[in-house]
Amino acid sequence: MATGFSDFDVSSVILRQYSNSPKIVNMANLLWQAVSPSEFIDDFYTNIWDVSTANTYGLNIWGKIVNLSRTMEYSDTNLYFGFREAELEVTTTTDPQPFSTYPFFDPSLNTDGRVVLSDDYYRKAIMMKAMANISDCTVPKMNAMLMYMFSDSGNAWVQHDGPMAMSYRFDFTPNTPELAIIQNGNILPRPAGCVVSYIFETN
Repeated sequence: MATGFSDFDVSSVILRQYSNSPKIVNMANLLWQAVSPSEFIDDFYTNIWDVSTANTYGLNIWGKIVNLSRTMEYSDTNLYFGFREAELEVTTTTDPQPFSTYPFFDPSLNTDGRVVLSDDYYRKAIMMKAMANISDCTVPKMNAMLMYMFSDSGNAWVQHDGPMAMSYRFDFTPNTPELAIIQNGNILPRPAGCVVSYIFETN
């Protein structure tokens, strides 16, 4: 990273009548070496300012800036026996299942909890939140955000479902951090006045 400080020439700021004085030039160089902020600025940029390289402390600062906690809640719903009438048009991971495959509904098997995002997931969540803050919420922009966030896990896209209705669709089963990010209402953008649903499709 070029900050301009590493290549700074002290002689360029010494008045011309003193520029040939070895003692003054040497004193100015020694002073600059003692107070030069170049190393500090490089470390600050790498570890805090640049989100793509920020360490844990830097990401926590960015989390405060975009108002996004590292600890997120999630709700993991299991599959249960049910009837066809309850199925959605698109097969999803929460559709009712046939006989001899899954048990009757048992709320004790559902998992509600909290997860602390790792630096990699938190970094992506911060970028998603920042993009959502400035997005115009068009389908191409939201699809680009989903590709950035979930490209390592599978396909994710936005579908227009009718007037003032849309859905986020995923063709993979998200892990716990991804599920917490999806269910966090402050990350994936929600166009004003639009009803949003989240569909997890199965092959």
